[in-house]
Amino acid sequence: MPIRVKCDACKKTLSVKDHLAGKRIKCPLCQAIIIIPFAGAAQDTPGGAKPAPAAKKPAPGIPAPVPGAAKTTKPAAKPKPKPTTNGTPAPKTKEPVAPPPEDLEKEALSAWADEPPTTEEVEAPTTIDFVCQWCDEMLHLPLDLGGKQTQCPNEECRRIIKVPMPKMPEKKDWRKVKIGPGGALTNQPDELDNAWGTEQTTRARQDSLAQAGAISALPKPPRGWSGWMYLAFVGMVLFIAIGAATFGGVRLVNNQQSVNALRECKNLLDPTKGPKIKDPLLQAEAHRVIALLTLSDGKGKNAGLDADDNFSGALSLISDSPSVNEQMFLLALTRSLIELGGNEDEVSFRRTKRSWDNVRGLLRSALEKCNDPEVQVAGLRAVATRLIAVKQDDLALVLADGLANTTADKGAARSPAYRQAIALRIFRGDDKKADAKIKRPEPKDDKAFNDAHARIGYAEGFARKGELDDALKLAMHKGPLVDRFDACIGIAGVLMADAKQRDKAGQFVKEAITLSKEKGGDKLTPWQILLLTRLAARTEEADTVKTLVEQQKDKFKLRSQLEILLATCEKSNTVLEVEALSAFENDDKEGQTLALAWFAFTTHNAKHGRNRTQNRQTFESRATIAGLTEPTIEMIRSMVDLGTYLGSLKFVP
Repeated sequence: MPIRVKCDACKKTLSVKDHLAGKRIKCPLCQAIIIIPFAGAAQDTPGGAKPAPAAKKPAPGIPAPVPGAAKTTKPAAKPKPKPTTNGTPAPKTKEPVAPPPEDLEKEALSAWADEPPTTEEVEAPTTIDFVCQWCDEMLHLPLDLGGKQTQCPNEECRRIIKVPMPKMPEKKDWRKVKIGPGGALTNQPDELDNAWGTEQTTRARQDSLAQAGAISALPKPPRGWSGWMYLAFVGMVLFIAIGAATFGGVRLVNNQQSVNALRECKNLLDPTKGPKIKDPLLQAEAHRVIALLTLSDGKGKNAGLDADDNFSGALSLISDSPSVNEQMFLLALTRSLIELGGNEDEVSFRRTKRSWDNVRGLLRSALEKCNDPEVQVAGLRAVATRLIAVKQDDLALVLADGLANTTADKGAARSPAYRQAIALRIFRGDDKKADAKIKRPEPKDDKAFNDAHARIGYAEGFARKGELDDALKLAMHKGPLVDRFDACIGIAGVLMADAKQRDKAGQFVKEAITLSKEKGGDKLTPWQILLLTRLAARTEEADTVKTLVEQQKDKFKLRSQLEILLATCEKSNTVLEVEALSAFENDDKEGQTLALAWFAFTTHNAKHGRNRTQNRQTFESRATIAGLTEPTIEMIRSMVDLGTYLGSLKFVP
């Protein structure tokens, strides 16, 4: 059976195997030498065993033995041990022989003996032992009452009590013990931070071993279609969430900017405080901007009505005998009016738009105010192109027919607007339903080309259908120079309004410029040259346009310069420099065209990131250098703000 012995050094009681009796081993905890006593000897005495009897002194005259020396004499006989107190002689013990040094480690490792489990650890309890909660009596009840209620067996108590479940002892396993002997941790060195030691059972992770090169990395299992579907779903959800947050933030900022711009524009025309804009044409421009901002904001039940009122207000400010700038403003107004039309939901329920019948009435009123036929036809051509784009070609045809029949006398010649009615029927493919008197001019019939309506109407109709070769033949067939010029201008205008065919407009602009230099070109009206300049500035080189400007005089020349600036803004993708306005500063004495130039300039720069403060600083600095008068500065300052607000829109019609 195991022998229990206490180490003198660490005071730990050890259990060793009985075959080590009488041997010396190392303590497995402190490495001190321990002598194992024989079974039956006192095991709890200090030192673990009785010390061996001290060697007796040699007899006088006999030298002491020298370790390692050869035996020369026979040692003296040992005296008999003294009798014990009871007279019984002590048992004879052999002198323990120390094992060789190389066996000390093996003996130390074998010192730990597997103690057999005690009866209490192995045998299951036969009763449930607990104290009654009422009488504090120790009870011993059968196991089958565990978890049930019963009556206390104490005669003085006899109350109902709940019997606890029996505690079934588990068989101890040294492999599952997490702590060692009580003194095992007392003599251990201090642990280092983030260090592994033999006192802890720490197992390296597989990935750490793979990184250290101790083992080869295990291949990752295939993701499979379900894994890819899950990743795709997560990615889609994240993309939608980020997109929605970004869109919401941008929309919130844009809405706030639109509200502020709309409020500031209305303050410029506030009659209670005195309008800051006093020129009628500039006031009309402000009403147009307010209407566009209202439609862009799209809030409120009466957004459509508010925009309608502002468009009508702008139209009412144009005189019955409009100037050059006023008639060109009417062209811009007609393009903006198309943004007012909407579908049934926008008109009846949301009320953010107006019906197309209302729009048609405003369009006709604006075009009828154009006194010059060339301007009216140019406006009708641009309106028809825009209406076709929004699927309202029927409305365009009705509008053209209505303007074509506005004659004072029954026998008077048809209005030039009739040419647009013919062109729209050609485009729609119902030219057979057109007036029987208007047929396509044939090359063999020169007299047919004397009819300007037929030549120009069919030429523009073929241009709208994309049949440019036929359109060019009709436009350049011999006949009156003015008719050929108008046909080229009409075809170029149709192509310029279509973003897909804009690059093809240059050919017809060149033909028109050539005709203006031929004999009879001096009979062209200033309006025809202005419209040519308007197209040439968007297609031709600067020298060619400069020649056309020099042909004009007075207000037509100033307006031609403004059309060049507008064309520059359309073609430029960067912020313009203020030197682009120097020509107006020298030639404009009244300041109206200069104010419109600043309006176009700040609108363009606002589209490319310039805010109101930056545009104001640019104007104030330039006004000082140019030496503008105070009335002119007051006129322009409001238009600078107005242009900044208009430039905040994504789309400016």
